[in-house]
Amino acid sequence: MSFLKKSSVYLISNILNASIPFILLPILTRYLTTSEYGKIAIFQTIITGLVSVIAFNTLGATARVFFDKKDEHYLKNYNGACFCLLILSLAIIIPLTFIFSTGLVFFTGIDRNWILAAIFISGINFVVQFRLNQWQITEKAISFGLLQIGQSLLLFIFTLIFVVFLARHAEGRIEAQMYSMMIIFVITILLIQKDKLLSFRNIKKGMFLDALSFSVPLIPHVFGMYLISSVDRFFINSKLGSDQAGIYMVAMQLSMGMVIVFDAVNKAFMPWLFKELSNSSFIQRKHIVSKTYYYFILLIFIGILSFLISPYVLTLIAGEKYKAGKLVIGWLCLGQVFLGMYLMVTNYLFYAKKTGQLSVLTIACGVFNVILLLCLIAPLGIEGVAISFAVSMLLRFLGTWFLAYKTKLVPWTLGNV
Repeated sequence: MSFLKKSSVYLISNILNASIPFILLPILTRYLTTSEYGKIAIFQTIITGLVSVIAFNTLGATARVFFDKKDEHYLKNYNGACFCLLILSLAIIIPLTFIFSTGLVFFTGIDRNWILAAIFISGINFVVQFRLNQWQITEKAISFGLLQIGQSLLLFIFTLIFVVFLARHAEGRIEAQMYSMMIIFVITILLIQKDKLLSFRNIKKGMFLDALSFSVPLIPHVFGMYLISSVDRFFINSKLGSDQAGIYMVAMQLSMGMVIVFDAVNKAFMPWLFKELSNSSFIQRKHIVSKTYYYFILLIFIGILSFLISPYVLTLIAGEKYKAGKLVIGWLCLGQVFLGMYLMVTNYLFYAKKTGQLSVLTIACGVFNVILLLCLIAPLGIEGVAISFAVSMLLRFLGTWFLAYKTKLVPWTLGNV
């Protein structure tokens, strides 16, 4: 399957997968108060934060080792080692949650049971993402799409049952996620067994060390991303209230519609790029750079256009009670554009195994985002938070591009293109 066809399959899959939450959005915004939506936003933010610690962030290692051309027996046991790290991480996180539950409930403003549900969902999500990643690196885009869409359909059905028909409000949305993830977990385990992707019979110490050496330096990177794109909900919730957090989250969800396309392109681009870098010389890689620059120009145009269109889209989909989000959605869309550009350059650092440098940069941008956010939230409210997000995403893209340039994997200079 060609790069264009694979991109199209991923794009169609992403559109179908993301269209389900978009269909749900006007339903949720009408059945939930802005405050309830804000609490759900905090719940989702906790799940996002857990990504950096669940299985010690070794999901990326299970994908990267595939390109080291190890034999099938080694890969199965390497995957098994990462699953052992998943169990170990849960054995650490769950007791800590009970020990510090009082402080966590006070800080987040949500019930302890919700926090435990977030841990449970995060653990299952690792297993599901592992199955999806294995299909991605072996370029089985259709299988990838079917599981992804099936997961969203289950969540859609259970959300309608618990939120609309049973009127369980915010709790219903959490319960819908729990039940849908339990079902998808069983399906995923059966699919993993079918393809014999795991083995625990001959796990070596070196496998743990290799996975951790790749992934642990990325934990600050993931945490830095969390500081840029997720931690703002906590500040909005504590300083402006859960109502404003709900409005901001709705605008953020709509802006992430752009990420559907960017993610689809990147899913096809990453394995293609790794193959090109493995099988071509430096001078033969000019075409990679030229395509990247054309893509950048397209994304900049989309970012400018989003300021004009997105405010009307927000009011149409979410309703009048979320109209305050019109102040922020343009900035959020611009930030997502910089994310799309970032995805085109970060793969070079993963290929070169320069994850430590990426972590330092992302942490720096994350800290900058928090500082700028705190400076702007008082005078500008949620608009200041959105501006901080866009500026931080721009800095992360530019910094990552500079690090990619330093790897000297492709001729970035325009004269060579």
